[in-house]
Amino acid sequence: MRLATALLAASLTVLAWPATAQNNPIRSFPIGGDVPRHPQMITVGFRFSVPGDTGSAEKQGALAEEGRRAVYMLMSKECQILLATIATTCRLKHANVHTSTRPGRGDMKGTVDIHGNASYEVELKPVER
Repeated sequence: MRLATALLAASLTVLAWPATAQNNPIRSFPIGGDVPRHPQMITVGFRFSVPGDTGSAEKQGALAEEGRRAVYMLMSKECQILLATIATTCRLKHANVHTSTRPGRGDMKGTVDIHGNASYEVELKPVER
């Protein structure tokens, strides 16, 4: 359940940006100029929290693993998004994931924060004229 909540929050964060541009006309990427003929690097960041019991190292480790799995799933789907929008090819070149734990206080649950970024090498789609 925590993983589903974390995935939903991360997905909504990633997907919310296009909703802000609904009233704007869609423009070809890149705006202005010709498309570079060599591969380009695109970096995407992910950040969310997984609440849960952080009372022991084992429980912290389990929450951190759950969060990393969620980030890896998001990273694996990013090429699909890039290929559907701006890229003709896509390859994950670099990934970085960091977790940190915030212990609970009183009745509040602890939290494992997950931060990650991934760099993708893409060839851009031609500009539509």
